[in-house]
Amino acid sequence: MKKLLILMCITVLGVLLASCSCESQQAQDHVHEWGPANIIKQSTKTEYGIVEYSCLTCPEKTRSVLAKLSHDHAFSEDWESDRMSHWHKCKVENCYVLDARAEHVWDGGEIITEANQQGSGEKKFTCTVCGYEKKESYTASSKVTSNEWVKAFERNAFENVTVVYSVTQNGTTNTTTVKVAQGKVVYIGENGDVTVRDDAPAVPMGSYGLAKVFAFMQEESGNVTYDSATRAYLYEKDGEKGSVQFSDGKITAFSIVSGGKTEKYTLSAYSRTVIE
Repeated sequence: MKKLLILMCITVLGVLLASCSCESQQAQDHVHEWGPANIIKQSTKTEYGIVEYSCLTCPEKTRSVLAKLSHDHAFSEDWESDRMSHWHKCKVENCYVLDARAEHVWDGGEIITEANQQGSGEKKFTCTVCGYEKKESYTASSKVTSNEWVKAFERNAFENVTVVYSVTQNGTTNTTTVKVAQGKVVYIGENGDVTVRDDAPAVPMGSYGLAKVFAFMQEESGNVTYDSATRAYLYEKDGEKGSVQFSDGKITAFSIVSGGKTEKYTLSAYSRTVIE
């Protein structure tokens, strides 16, 4: 019995030693990436200060002693920053004391690339205090409420937008690019012909025919079904079929099939259309 206990102790000890050795080896292999200095205690002219650094990839922390002050601080007016925070640094050589260190305050974000049903987009966020910028991807929301559906078809939803419009009938397709901005509507045909006209104030993209289509689509909000495969709303009524896609409450594409004619609209560049 005594021999059995001795063997069990030896086995457990071996496992513990192996585990410690493994953890020790992992710790040695890890190269710490230290983040910005965090002042735990400010130095004074009579006492040393303490600064702490945290590893960005593991829980490890380390501390260093800050020298006693031999000067009055003179902080720079310019901001220093990293991905997490911003601060003013002391302009005196070999002084590491920081002033006004705080986390970034992000704005609402500016869309760089719009998300749609085909892929994610990209937004740029700017710190409102120091101006530091970061970019993040985002995914568009393709579902809308009944109120959002109605608003998406209203006249003012089509300001500052580029539309690629195609009509297919009897095997022939004609495509027109329409740009709406600054009170103007620019039609660019497949052959490069450009027509510029003042925007009709009461209808989208200066088209009364399109206004009728939009009014009909608004009325059909109660008869649509959402198709998760295409991320589109579909409807069918009196032989006419329709498909509408949204990105964060805005229409990105819709189509109407009626009487052997197919109309397709692809919308993009909200709020960034420029009339050249």
